Amino acid sequence: MVAMDRKTVQSGIWLIGIGVLLLTGFWWPGILILIGLSMLANAMIPEDTPARVDMPATTPVVEESGSTPEAEAGIPPALGEGYSPTPPAHSTALLPDVCPMCGGPVLAMQSELDWTGYQSARCPWCAVELPIPEPTA
Repeated sequence: MVAMDRKTVQSGIWLIGIGVLLLTGFWWPGILILIGLSMLANAMIPEDTPARVDMPATTPVVEESGSTPEAEAGIPPALGEGYSPTPPAHSTALLPDVCPMCGGPVLAMQSELDWTGYQSARCPWCAVELPIPEPTA
């Protein structure tokens, strides 16, 4: 017994339908009917989805020699031994001396700045986003 899946049924509908259209010559209304039958079969026959298979959880393989700090940090081996990534430092060069909203000294409170990016921060006094000047060309 042949299993009836969606692709097989649609292929059969199209092959038989084109054959009937060739024999009868009713191309214009016939092709619309053929498309409708194909869409109807697509809607009526359930989709062939494979059953979900839960894969067992795997643990990462650790070499016998032990793991290196570079491997744990995700550092590519091409960077070499002893490489340690440093986070980018925040630049206060573009920040204004005083807040344009409240007039509070911004650079005097560098330890209290709320950094929102590498070169943008909020005022420690009023929490307004400090303007960064546009680069001049």
